[in-house]
Amino acid sequence: MAIPENSSVSPRVSLRTFEQGDTPTQKLPELSVVIPTYRQASVIGSQVKDVLATLDSLDCEYEVLVVVDGDIDNSAATLEAIEHERLRIAVLEENAGKGNAVRRGLLAVGGRCRAFLDGGGDIPPQCLIDAYQHYVASNADIVVGSKLHPDSIVEYPLVRRIYSWGYRLVTRILFGLAVRDTQVGLKVYRSSMVEQVFPHVRTAGFAFDIEALALARRLGFRQISEAPVIVRDQYPSSIRVTTIAAMFIETIMVWWRLQRFGPDKHGSYRPNFD
Repeated sequence: MAIPENSSVSPRVSLRTFEQGDTPTQKLPELSVVIPTYRQASVIGSQVKDVLATLDSLDCEYEVLVVVDGDIDNSAATLEAIEHERLRIAVLEENAGKGNAVRRGLLAVGGRCRAFLDGGGDIPPQCLIDAYQHYVASNADIVVGSKLHPDSIVEYPLVRRIYSWGYRLVTRILFGLAVRDTQVGLKVYRSSMVEQVFPHVRTAGFAFDIEALALARRLGFRQISEAPVIVRDQYPSSIRVTTIAAMFIETIMVWWRLQRFGPDKHGSYRPNFD
Protein backbone atom coordinates (compact mmCIF):
# COMPACT_ATOMS: atom_id res chain seq x y z
CA MET A 1 0.00 0.00 0.00
CA ALA A 2 1.68 3.18 -1.16
CA ILE A 3 1.50 6.28 1.02
CA PRO A 4 0.82 9.35 -1.16
CA GLU A 5 3.34 12.13 -0.82
CA ASN A 6 2.28 15.36 0.92
CA SER A 7 -0.88 13.75 2.25
CA SER A 8 -2.42 15.80 5.07
CA VAL A 9 -5.49 13.64 5.77
CA SER A 10 -6.19 10.01 6.58
CA PRO A 11 -8.26 8.71 3.65
CA ARG A 12 -10.09 5.45 3.54
CA VAL A 13 -8.53 2.84 1.29
CA SER A 14 -9.81 -0.36 -0.24
CA LEU A 15 -8.14 -3.62 0.71
CA ARG A 16 -6.52 -5.52 -2.12
CA THR A 17 -3.53 -7.83 -2.03
CA PHE A 18 -0.27 -5.90 -2.37
CA GLU A 19 1.75 -6.65 -5.48
CA GLN A 20 5.49 -5.96 -5.58
CA GLY A 21 5.10 -4.04 -8.83
CA ASP A 22 2.63 -1.61 -7.27
CA THR A 23 5.39 0.53 -5.74
CA PRO A 24 9.09 0.94 -6.57
CA THR A 25 11.19 -1.08 -4.11
CA GLN A 26 13.01 2.00 -2.83
CA LYS A 27 9.68 3.56 -1.81
CA LEU A 28 8.39 0.57 0.14
CA PRO A 29 8.08 1.21 3.90
CA GLU A 30 10.39 -0.74 6.14
CA LEU A 31 7.57 -1.43 8.61
CA SER A 32 3.83 -1.81 8.05
CA VAL A 33 1.54 -2.03 11.08
CA VAL A 34 -2.02 -3.35 10.91
CA ILE A 35 -4.44 -2.54 13.74
CA PRO A 36 -7.79 -4.41 13.66
CA THR A 37 -10.64 -2.83 15.57
CA TYR A 38 -14.28 -3.59 16.31
CA ARG A 39 -16.63 -1.69 18.64
CA GLN A 40 -13.79 0.38 20.12
CA ALA A 41 -14.78 3.91 19.10
CA SER A 42 -14.23 5.19 22.65
CA VAL A 43 -10.55 4.20 22.73
CA ILE A 44 -9.29 3.51 19.21
CA GLY A 45 -8.59 7.15 18.37
CA SER A 46 -6.32 7.74 21.35
CA GLN A 47 -4.57 4.40 20.80
CA VAL A 48 -3.81 5.13 17.15
CA LYS A 49 -2.50 8.59 18.03
CA ASP A 50 -0.18 7.00 20.61
CA VAL A 51 1.00 4.41 18.08
CA LEU A 52 1.75 7.06 15.46
CA ALA A 53 3.60 9.25 17.96
CA THR A 54 5.69 6.30 19.11
CA LEU A 55 6.50 5.14 15.57
CA ASP A 56 7.55 8.67 14.64
CA SER A 57 10.54 8.13 16.92
CA LEU A 58 11.76 5.27 14.73
CA ASP A 59 14.46 5.97 12.17
CA CYS A 60 12.64 4.17 9.36
CA GLU A 61 9.79 4.58 6.92
CA TYR A 62 6.53 3.10 8.17
CA GLU A 63 2.80 2.96 7.53
CA VAL A 64 -0.19 2.22 9.74
CA LEU A 65 -3.37 0.61 8.43
CA VAL A 66 -6.38 0.45 10.76
CA VAL A 67 -8.93 -2.12 9.64
CA VAL A 68 -12.41 -1.38 11.01
CA ASP A 69 -14.10 -4.77 11.11
CA GLY A 70 -17.66 -3.52 10.66
CA ASP A 71 -18.33 0.10 11.59
CA ILE A 72 -21.30 -0.09 13.96
CA ASP A 73 -20.12 2.63 16.35
CA ASN A 74 -18.62 5.28 14.04
CA SER A 75 -15.05 4.20 14.68
CA ALA A 76 -14.17 5.26 11.14
CA ALA A 77 -15.26 8.83 11.78
CA THR A 78 -13.11 8.95 14.90
CA LEU A 79 -10.11 7.70 12.95
CA GLU A 80 -10.68 9.99 9.98
CA ALA A 81 -10.38 12.97 12.33
CA ILE A 82 -6.70 12.05 12.85
CA GLU A 83 -4.47 13.82 10.37
CA HIS A 84 -1.24 11.95 9.81
CA GLU A 85 0.48 11.18 6.54
CA ARG A 86 1.33 7.61 7.57
CA LEU A 87 -2.20 6.58 8.57
CA ARG A 88 -4.70 4.76 6.35
CA ILE A 89 -8.13 3.40 7.24
CA ALA A 90 -10.01 0.49 5.69
CA VAL A 91 -13.62 -0.20 6.62
CA LEU A 92 -15.10 -3.66 6.08
CA GLU A 93 -18.82 -3.65 5.36
CA GLU A 94 -19.61 -6.37 7.89
CA ASN A 95 -17.92 -7.80 10.95
CA ALA A 96 -16.23 -10.99 9.77
CA GLY A 97 -13.80 -11.66 12.63
CA LYS A 98 -10.39 -10.50 13.79
CA GLY A 99 -8.56 -13.13 11.76
CA ASN A 100 -10.16 -11.93 8.54
CA ALA A 101 -9.34 -8.29 9.33
CA VAL A 102 -5.70 -9.04 10.15
CA ARG A 103 -5.20 -11.34 7.16
CA ARG A 104 -6.62 -8.85 4.69
CA GLY A 105 -4.68 -6.00 6.26
CA LEU A 106 -1.35 -7.82 6.25
CA LEU A 107 -1.78 -8.84 2.62
CA ALA A 108 -2.71 -5.28 1.60
CA VAL A 109 0.30 -3.48 3.08
CA GLY A 110 3.74 -3.49 1.49
CA GLY A 111 6.32 -3.22 4.24
CA ARG A 112 9.42 -5.40 4.23
CA CYS A 113 8.41 -6.17 7.81
CA ARG A 114 4.71 -6.44 8.67
CA ALA A 115 3.19 -6.40 12.13
CA PHE A 116 -0.18 -6.37 13.75
CA LEU A 117 -1.18 -4.86 17.09
CA ASP A 118 -4.56 -5.45 18.69
CA GLY A 119 -6.94 -2.53 18.77
CA GLY A 120 -8.08 -1.41 22.20
CA GLY A 121 -4.85 -0.33 23.86
CA ASP A 122 -4.19 -3.28 26.18
CA ILE A 123 -0.62 -3.39 24.83
CA PRO A 124 1.37 -0.11 24.90
CA PRO A 125 2.86 0.95 21.55
CA GLN A 126 6.39 0.83 22.98
CA CYS A 127 6.01 -2.96 22.99
CA LEU A 128 5.54 -2.78 19.23
CA ILE A 129 8.79 -0.84 18.90
CA ASP A 130 10.59 -3.33 21.13
CA ALA A 131 9.26 -6.30 19.12
CA TYR A 132 10.29 -4.68 15.83
CA GLN A 133 13.79 -3.95 17.13
CA HIS A 134 13.99 -7.53 18.40
CA TYR A 135 13.00 -8.70 14.90
CA VAL A 136 15.76 -6.63 13.30
CA ALA A 137 18.39 -7.80 15.80
CA SER A 138 17.44 -11.49 15.74
CA ASN A 139 16.77 -11.87 12.01
CA ALA A 140 13.78 -14.03 12.96
CA ASP A 141 10.97 -14.97 10.60
CA ILE A 142 8.39 -14.16 13.27
CA VAL A 143 8.50 -12.35 16.59
CA VAL A 144 5.58 -13.03 18.91
CA GLY A 145 4.69 -11.00 21.95
CA SER A 146 4.64 -13.37 24.90
CA LYS A 147 3.04 -13.01 28.31
CA LEU A 148 5.39 -15.77 29.50
CA HIS A 149 8.58 -13.90 28.65
CA PRO A 150 10.46 -13.26 31.91
CA ASP A 151 10.46 -9.50 31.28
CA SER A 152 6.73 -9.28 30.59
CA ILE A 153 4.36 -7.37 32.87
CA VAL A 154 0.88 -8.87 32.81
CA GLU A 155 -2.24 -7.57 34.53
CA TYR A 156 -5.44 -9.32 33.60
CA PRO A 157 -8.15 -11.38 35.34
CA LEU A 158 -7.58 -14.85 36.75
CA VAL A 159 -10.25 -16.34 34.49
CA ARG A 160 -8.37 -15.17 31.39
CA ARG A 161 -5.17 -16.66 32.81
CA ILE A 162 -6.94 -20.01 33.18
CA TYR A 163 -8.31 -19.81 29.63
CA SER A 164 -4.82 -18.99 28.33
CA TRP A 165 -3.22 -21.88 30.20
CA GLY A 166 -5.78 -24.35 28.84
CA TYR A 167 -5.44 -23.09 25.30
CA ARG A 168 -1.63 -23.27 25.42
CA LEU A 169 -1.90 -26.90 26.53
CA VAL A 170 -4.27 -27.77 23.67
CA THR A 171 -2.16 -26.07 20.99
CA ARG A 172 1.05 -27.69 22.25
CA ILE A 173 -0.54 -31.14 22.04
CA LEU A 174 -2.11 -30.58 18.61
CA PHE A 175 0.63 -28.66 16.81
CA GLY A 176 3.88 -29.21 18.73
CA LEU A 177 4.87 -25.58 18.34
CA ALA A 178 7.87 -24.41 20.36
CA VAL A 179 6.01 -21.18 21.16
CA ARG A 180 4.88 -20.75 24.73
CA ASP A 181 2.25 -18.08 24.04
CA THR A 182 0.49 -17.88 20.67
CA GLN A 183 -2.40 -15.53 21.43
CA VAL A 184 -0.94 -12.14 22.40
CA GLY A 185 -2.18 -9.47 20.00
CA LEU A 186 1.28 -8.40 18.88
CA LYS A 187 3.28 -10.15 16.18
CA VAL A 188 5.97 -9.10 13.72
CA TYR A 189 6.44 -11.02 10.47
CA ARG A 190 8.93 -11.17 7.64
CA SER A 191 7.10 -10.01 4.48
CA SER A 192 7.90 -13.23 2.60
CA MET A 193 6.27 -15.22 5.40
CA VAL A 194 3.11 -13.11 5.15
CA GLU A 195 2.95 -13.48 1.37
CA GLN A 196 3.41 -17.27 1.46
CA VAL A 197 1.42 -18.14 4.56
CA PHE A 198 -1.53 -15.76 4.96
CA PRO A 199 -3.21 -16.52 1.61
CA HIS A 200 -3.79 -20.01 3.10
CA VAL A 201 -5.13 -18.80 6.47
CA ARG A 202 -8.84 -19.52 6.53
CA THR A 203 -9.76 -18.92 10.16
CA ALA A 204 -11.70 -15.67 10.46
CA GLY A 205 -11.85 -15.64 14.25
CA PHE A 206 -9.34 -15.43 17.08
CA ALA A 207 -7.67 -18.81 16.34
CA PHE A 208 -6.09 -17.42 13.17
CA ASP A 209 -2.87 -16.89 15.17
CA ILE A 210 -2.30 -20.59 15.67
CA GLU A 211 -3.19 -21.38 12.05
CA ALA A 212 -0.65 -18.83 10.77
CA LEU A 213 2.08 -20.14 13.07
CA ALA A 214 1.39 -23.78 12.22
CA LEU A 215 1.35 -23.08 8.48
CA ALA A 216 4.53 -21.01 8.77
CA ARG A 217 6.27 -23.94 10.43
CA ARG A 218 5.01 -26.31 7.72
CA LEU A 219 6.34 -23.96 5.01
CA GLY A 220 9.78 -23.64 6.58
CA PHE A 221 9.51 -20.39 8.54
CA ARG A 222 10.85 -21.85 11.77
CA GLN A 223 12.82 -18.96 13.27
CA ILE A 224 10.27 -17.78 15.83
CA SER A 225 11.35 -15.57 18.70
CA GLU A 226 9.49 -14.22 21.71
CA ALA A 227 9.47 -10.62 22.92
CA PRO A 228 8.25 -9.23 26.25
CA VAL A 229 4.96 -7.38 26.49
CA ILE A 230 3.05 -5.25 28.93
CA VAL A 231 -0.60 -6.34 29.03
CA ARG A 232 -3.11 -4.35 31.05
CA ASP A 233 -6.71 -5.51 30.69
CA GLN A 234 -8.20 -2.02 30.97
CA TYR A 235 -10.08 -1.41 27.74
CA PRO A 236 -13.10 -2.97 25.97
CA SER A 237 -12.53 -6.49 24.71
CA SER A 238 -14.69 -8.63 22.43
CA ILE A 239 -13.54 -11.83 24.17
CA ARG A 240 -16.42 -13.61 25.93
CA VAL A 241 -17.10 -17.18 27.10
CA THR A 242 -18.69 -17.89 23.73
CA THR A 243 -15.53 -16.54 22.07
CA ILE A 244 -13.40 -19.00 24.03
CA ALA A 245 -15.64 -21.90 23.00
CA ALA A 246 -15.49 -20.77 19.37
CA MET A 247 -11.68 -20.60 19.58
CA PHE A 248 -11.44 -24.22 20.69
CA ILE A 249 -13.72 -25.32 17.84
CA GLU A 250 -11.74 -23.23 15.35
CA THR A 251 -8.50 -24.73 16.65
CA ILE A 252 -9.71 -28.28 16.06
CA MET A 253 -10.72 -27.25 12.54
CA VAL A 254 -7.25 -25.75 11.97
CA TRP A 255 -5.66 -29.04 13.07
CA TRP A 256 -7.90 -30.98 10.67
CA ARG A 257 -7.11 -28.67 7.74
CA LEU A 258 -3.40 -28.86 8.47
CA GLN A 259 -3.51 -32.64 8.03
CA ARG A 260 -4.72 -32.03 4.47
CA PHE A 261 -2.23 -29.28 3.63
CA GLY A 262 0.65 -30.60 1.56
CA PRO A 263 2.61 -30.43 -1.70
CA ASP A 264 0.86 -30.82 -5.03
CA LYS A 265 2.36 -32.66 -8.00
CA HIS A 266 4.54 -29.64 -8.76
CA GLY A 267 6.00 -29.57 -5.24
CA SER A 268 4.14 -26.41 -4.22
CA TYR A 269 2.22 -26.43 -0.97
CA ARG A 270 -1.48 -25.98 -1.50
CA PRO A 271 -4.50 -26.69 0.69
CA ASN A 272 -6.67 -29.67 -0.22
CA PHE A 273 -9.77 -29.17 1.87
CA ASP A 274 -12.38 -30.74 -0.39
